[in-house]
Amino acid sequence: TRDPKEATMPGKFLETVDDPAIPELLRHIDRLRSAQSGAPTTAAFDDAAPYLDKEQYSEVLRQVCALQEVLFSQTEKEAEESLYVVCSLIQKAAADGASAARLAEQFANAITQNGTVYPLLRLKILCNVFNLLEGNNEALYCVFSAVVKYSAATKNVNLIVPHLSNVEGWMDKWQTDIAKRRSLFLTIFESLNQGGKKAQAHSFLQKYLSTFQGASKAELDAASEHAVQAVVESINGPDIYQFEFYLELDAVTHLQTGKHANLFKLLNIFARDNLAAFLEFEKANAGYIAQLGLDREECVRKMRLLSLCSLASGEAEVPYSTIAECMRLEEDQVERWVIKAISAKLIDSKMDQLKRTAVIKGSMNRVFTEVEWKQLHGNLDMWRSNVTSLLQMVRDARLGPSTES
Repeated sequence: TRDPKEATMPGKFLETVDDPAIPELLRHIDRLRSAQSGAPTTAAFDDAAPYLDKEQYSEVLRQVCALQEVLFSQTEKEAEESLYVVCSLIQKAAADGASAARLAEQFANAITQNGTVYPLLRLKILCNVFNLLEGNNEALYCVFSAVVKYSAATKNVNLIVPHLSNVEGWMDKWQTDIAKRRSLFLTIFESLNQGGKKAQAHSFLQKYLSTFQGASKAELDAASEHAVQAVVESINGPDIYQFEFYLELDAVTHLQTGKHANLFKLLNIFARDNLAAFLEFEKANAGYIAQLGLDREECVRKMRLLSLCSLASGEAEVPYSTIAECMRLEEDQVERWVIKAISAKLIDSKMDQLKRTAVIKGSMNRVFTEVEWKQLHGNLDMWRSNVTSLLQMVRDARLGPSTES
């Protein structure tokens, strides 16, 4: 029985096939090759026979991998049955002490390099191999990487999305080193991007950059282009309004010196400043916004909402006229923009149309500085005091004098 916490992918759990199935697979490969070429051949069986006699399954697998593309000349059902025997051969080879990681890489390369026929079957077989290699950490990493790349190459990235939440836990269990973690995060990011999953892709770009905390200057230099990409995507992202996370990444703060210094300044404006600061930056750096590939209208929209968020912080009411000035709007446009800010969960507010004010109940903290920590501490102290008083009232009521009948 498998531990439900083990790394698994969707597929069929296979028992090892009988030994005669392997030589029959080799004969079947010869028959398929003969049918394709029109000339009889027994080369596959003859070349592998000495290794079969010695039960050197890794050598048998090497020869099968070189020829296995012919299996896809059958119907899909026939190809699947043949490939299950190949899966079992991989399991036998790994059990013999051969390098499971090397075998997995060899098989994954062979099954994905000519992937135009039956791509879903190829993915299914890769998932089966993944399930068979339990305990072989390097092999699991290798096969999963192949699944991710191949799913993107064949436009089937949707199939891996449900399993991506497991990736970090799997790598912890596999004791994956930092270089391979970075490689897999980047592979997933690129695959999701290729499949049009922009928001999910960005989250893996964040994970990739997070691995550079405390990294050397050389490593940070190597990560710079991806750090630039993350910052640009965050500014362009219609649903990203908090930027403190990026300012805490060493890979991003490394940008503040050198050729990307202006981008770091722009990030700080989106994190902490207002629309006026953005427009001033834009004027001082003509053409820079377009050069970054940023949508200027989206930038202005976002900075207007963030400016309103900052304006509302700590306020009970804000006049429409003040909001209009801050957001560079006509006063009759204010209500529409307040509704946008409410919809984006940047503020909690109601509008008093008679007094022409926005009544503020709360607003998002754009950054969590010492001031916000003190405010949170004060709120918690007040909450604790209120709860203590309420509990005391309940105790007093229970202990109070009983009334005589």
